Amino acid sequence: MLTLLDDGEIGAGGNENEYTWRVKHGCLEFLSEDGRLYSRFKIDRANGRLSSVVGRDVRAVWGQYLLPQY
Repeated sequence: MLTLLDDGEIGAGGNENEYTWRVKHGCLEFLSEDGRLYSRFKIDRANGRLSSVVGRDVRAVWGQYLLPQY
């Protein structure tokens, strides 16, 4: 479980890889403790989740997803 706080900080579930967050170009991005991009997620409406986006600048493992809790 990750809790995203309003100021770009992460509450519960944060770690050295998911240290802060932002929205950029319609994607949810997590920055690591060193300030570098770690992972990126895009809305997957067909599956009702956020799915990882592959990119040269992404260091996280491919195939991850997040399930929003309302």
